[in-house]
This record gives sequence, structure tokens and C-alpha cells, in this order.
Amino acid sequence: MKRSLLTLPLLFASLSLFSQTLQTVTDSGNTTSNMQLITGSAKTPTVGKGLGLTFWNNSSYLVSRDYATNADMPMVFQGSSFLMNLTQPFFIRNNAGTTARGGGFIFDETGGGRSTLVLDANGGDGIGLDYSMLTHFPGQGGLTIANMNAAPMSFLTNGTKRMTIDGTTGYVGIGTANPSALLSVNGEIRTKKVRVTLNASDWPDYVFMDAYQLPSLQELEQYVERHRHLPGVPSADVIASEGLELGDMQKLQMQKIEELTLYIIQQNKRIEALEARLAAVDGQ
Repeated sequence: MKRSLLTLPLLFASLSLFSQTLQTVTDSGNTTSNMQLITGSAKTPTVGKGLGLTFWNNSSYLVSRDYATNADMPMVFQGSSFLMNLTQPFFIRNNAGTTARGGGFIFDETGGGRSTLVLDANGGDGIGLDYSMLTHFPGQGGLTIANMNAAPMSFLTNGTKRMTIDGTTGYVGIGTANPSALLSVNGEIRTKKVRVTLNASDWPDYVFMDAYQLPSLQELEQYVERHRHLPGVPSADVIASEGLELGDMQKLQMQKIEELTLYIIQQNKRIEALEARLAAVDGQ
């Protein structure tokens, strides 16, 4: 009888010990040097907010969530350093990866601006800010600097914008933020060689064809007196307002050189004819 009476308190003490909740254990300051193994995801909470640690589908999950509404909550990692020892590639994905930019992890969001670390964007790997990225697209080779929307791409040094690529037209501006051609340069260009490609039919060899109508010197004189520039050549006002097209101007200059050559040939024939007449007169 005495043994039974002694056994009952021990049984109740044992049951009380096993019935302690995790809250009770941690409130008492208990610690362990053993690894805690979580092997499943059963009994998912349906109320409350907090941090959950679970294992499902051969993967471990650390979840910050409002379990009453099933809405994810922010998760903050704070410490002097953050170290992960990995044996496989590291992937950060945005589960809402139906957006145009693909997967990504937003590490800073204030107002309307977003910064994104993109490690899986549209099938490529890279690092970028919002819709821009430094990436490699499979099958395309090489390194790609990509802007996935119509916003311009700018390059700055010392806080000053130096070059801009228009996101809609692809026009490149150096020294200007508003390029109006494939390449717009607001400043001096120094180079040892410039090659302009023209169609063969555009080059003015037609001046030497028999069908070419060469204006007379009298017609040329009248035109110059009236317009103060050569026929077909832009005026100074046009050049000032619209600029000079290098290929067209080179073609015009060559046309005028060839016309001048024809005038010289004509004048030389007239001189030779006059010399022949003078020689005939002197021989009489």
C-alpha cells in the first residue's frame, strides 16, 4: 500500500513533465546541446502570426506568416554577418514569378522604387536593379546588359550622366540624354578613320556619262549670283539648322569636282582651238 502511494506522486510528476508546452520549456530557460530534427509539416497553425520551421517535399522551410489569413510577412536577418555553406547553386525566387521580369528577390522597396537581386530572370542568370540586369541568356552567348522595359538606360561617372540608351528607339546618346539618331554625340569626336557606305548608283560617276546635262558656265554664273551657293548644295542657313550629312556632302563635293573637271576640259579645248587659229594666222 505504501509502495502504491509513493508511486502515484512520481507518476503525476512524470505526466506533468511530459505535458509541458514549448512555451513552458523556454520560459524556464531550458537549453539543449542536441540538434533538433524536424521531419514534417503536420499540424500547420491556423491562427496567429510568427516564424515557422518545417520540412516538406525533401526541403526545409523557414516561414514568416500570418496563419489566420495565410499571408506572408516580412522577414529580417540581422547580425554582424550572414554565412551560408552550400554545395549546390544558390537560388532566390519570387513565388509571384508571373511578372515580366521573372523571378527575383526584392531586398529594398520604398515608395514606387524597387531594387531586385535577379538570379533567375526570364531563363537567365544575372544581377540587376528592378527591370535592368547584367545577365546571360541561354543560347545567345556572351554577357548581356538588359533593360526589360522601355525606360532609358544611363551610364554615369562622378555623378554625371555620360551616355544614354533610349529604351524605345535604341538610340544612343553621348553627352545628351535625348538622342535623336542611332548615335547622337554632343561634343567633339576624334578618330583616324571614318567609313561611309553608299550605293554604287549614288556615286556621281554619272557626271561623265554622255547623257549628263552639264550646265553652261553662264547658267552657273547666274545661279550663283542669285542664290550665293552652288546648285544642289545646301545653303549656310540649312546647314546651321539641320546639320551636315557626311555621306551626302561627300557625294555632292565629288559631283562638283567632276563637273569642274568637265569645265576644265571644255576650256582646254577652246584654248587649244584658239592657239591653233593663232598659229595659222602667224604662219600667213
